[in-house]
Amino acid sequence: MTATTISEIRRHESWTETLTQFENYIRHISRGLVEFQTRDVYEQYELGVEVSEREAHLIHQSVADYLREAFLKNVKYDRHISQSCVGAGHFQISRSCLRYLALKEILEATKLPRSTLSARFHLTPYATRYMFEHIKEVEQQGILQPDLLTLLQWDTQSESLGKVASIWTVLEPNNVHTPTGWPFVGMTTLHVLVALGSKSALDTNLRGNSVDVAKKDSDENTALHLAIREHQQDIALTLLEETQWKDLNVSDNDGRTPLSLAAEAGQESVAELLLGTDTVDVEAKDAYGWTSLSWAARNGHGGVVKLLLGTGKVDIDGKDEDGRTPLSMAAQTGHEGVVKLLQAHLYHLKGLQQ
Repeated sequence: MTATTISEIRRHESWTETLTQFENYIRHISRGLVEFQTRDVYEQYELGVEVSEREAHLIHQSVADYLREAFLKNVKYDRHISQSCVGAGHFQISRSCLRYLALKEILEATKLPRSTLSARFHLTPYATRYMFEHIKEVEQQGILQPDLLTLLQWDTQSESLGKVASIWTVLEPNNVHTPTGWPFVGMTTLHVLVALGSKSALDTNLRGNSVDVAKKDSDENTALHLAIREHQQDIALTLLEETQWKDLNVSDNDGRTPLSLAAEAGQESVAELLLGTDTVDVEAKDAYGWTSLSWAARNGHGGVVKLLLGTGKVDIDGKDEDGRTPLSMAAQTGHEGVVKLLQAHLYHLKGLQQ
């Protein structure tokens, strides 16, 4: 059953009007193997999130063992998804969250206050809190997700996605549990797929399509910037290897280049690939006067420091706006290994000069 309105769902034979009716229905179809209880007070509270005081669980661990080891092994899953019951569960839940938030009545309720919205549409707090986590879990289970953009109803002129995003604005104004760039205003398809962390959907989109990887979002991030920021190293490598870049020194609103971000995050594979193009400016400074070496040294990423020093193009004595060098930053943050590495390089340079 694929419904587009709550009215259609209400006509389903399994529809229940109240929480009590729902609990009774679940007990009935599970033959008593599922029971409900009230959460402890400390379990009910999560900052900024409405959480039901009731929770469902299996009556005994042996039931869980049976479901996992005996029953689920014989379940035939969709041929497009993996045979992992965990992955299949996350797949179905994530799609249910997406479809639920796209229901007509919910999309028309974006101007309701938070308490009213949560009370009228009980699953909205859960969907906005956990949907993106389920999507990431699906990816980690190796399940292909070529349907994400369609389910999100995303395109550059999407009114539906704008309304869905408005639900987040009401329920989660600080976007604590959303990917970078949400709700993807001014973003390209690549931005969206990178933010969602779906390499499988990205691969599908890149296959046979001409994409403009240089396009930026409202914060001047390219899709590559987002991939590195979100620690999606495999996606960043795919973007570098499978697309054509005219300028890898492109910067965001803070003057950060992809190399600068990779250095900060300690992503050696990405940094090595960027440096291997021989087109990146290793001495590019951001809005604070920090170079890629500054970021790598400050965060103690010795591997990236070695890669940068190996180019022979970095100014090891270069200072930021506060007069700090990469060596002083490494010392201040207690990264002894990087300090020794930089000192040895300085001694080597002095020896060559002499």
